[in-house]
Amino acid sequence: MASPEPEAAVPAELIDEGDDTIEEDEVDHFMKIISQLMFTYGDSDQPLMECQRYLLRIVYTEMKEMIYVAKSNMDKKRRQKKDSIDAADLVFQFRRHPSLLRRLIEYIRFKETYVGSETAVSNSLCNEQEGTSTGLSSFSSENNKKEKKGIKAIKAAVKKFDVHGQLAKCFEKGDNAPVFDDATAIRKARLFERCRDMSGDMYVKFSEARKYSFLMMPKRRSHLLVKKYVKWLKAERMSRLAVWILNFCSIELVALITEMAVNNRNMEAVRQFDDHEPLESLQLRHYEQAYLIEPVMDSQPTEKSNSMMYICGECHSENQIKPKDPIRCRECGYRILYKKRTRKLMVYDAR
Repeated sequence: MASPEPEAAVPAELIDEGDDTIEEDEVDHFMKIISQLMFTYGDSDQPLMECQRYLLRIVYTEMKEMIYVAKSNMDKKRRQKKDSIDAADLVFQFRRHPSLLRRLIEYIRFKETYVGSETAVSNSLCNEQEGTSTGLSSFSSENNKKEKKGIKAIKAAVKKFDVHGQLAKCFEKGDNAPVFDDATAIRKARLFERCRDMSGDMYVKFSEARKYSFLMMPKRRSHLLVKKYVKWLKAERMSRLAVWILNFCSIELVALITEMAVNNRNMEAVRQFDDHEPLESLQLRHYEQAYLIEPVMDSQPTEKSNSMMYICGECHSENQIKPKDPIRCRECGYRILYKKRTRKLMVYDAR
């Protein structure tokens, strides 16, 4: 009896099947970005293809979830439908994570300063050719004092739901700015150690990989990358600031999972698995274990206090309120709260 013909192999570029399947022509572009980000945050310069597909699927799913939540909040809170998603609909999802909000603010400040500095340099060069150059000193002094349009939009969005004003300190600059977590310092120290042990050729590759993001690539126009990124997520019309926020979340997600995958590999005392080539690359099990571990978003130390947990009567969200705090929901501002029932056995003496 003739043996059955083997089934056609599924192309490695395709990931899953269904409504949110990533098309083959889009995968090559985003797989290159993912591989460069993985190399930047701890993997080798040749990450495994299966790990790239795994991370690409996670980024796609999580960003689609953020867009869905933003759209549902937009329709629920404002009681009206809009044509596009703006930054306020996405910033609302940072309300429980001040450390991530702080990183987002620093990221937007850097992007706006980078774009402004490019414009200033081009204008200065034009003025030098015409003999009317004023230099870049005036731009640098004004740039440090004035907040840009994006930061103002994020600050206005935070004020809408930050009823207690606890997130206002995220926008402080200079030496008086509070330190929410040490993740940025730890990440910089880890990158410094990696660069110190790199060879010259490897450092050139690393420097090139640092230039990659979902909206920026060497020798590519940014507005074309923005269109490709929004089309890949199958998103509706979005403001440019909202797209940059999604880009920040995508990069931060890849960074967190890759860094935890590096920690998982370092905790393996003895090699008990048959790793795939190249052996210096992180394996798929490292990324799977890293994704199963919920990352610590806020590393602030917890202080003991006599606060109580209350449930909002409107949106049913939990609020931790101290004796001198105003009785008001931190999510929607509703003023009727109910004390959360405890599971502890309570015994009262009635005399």
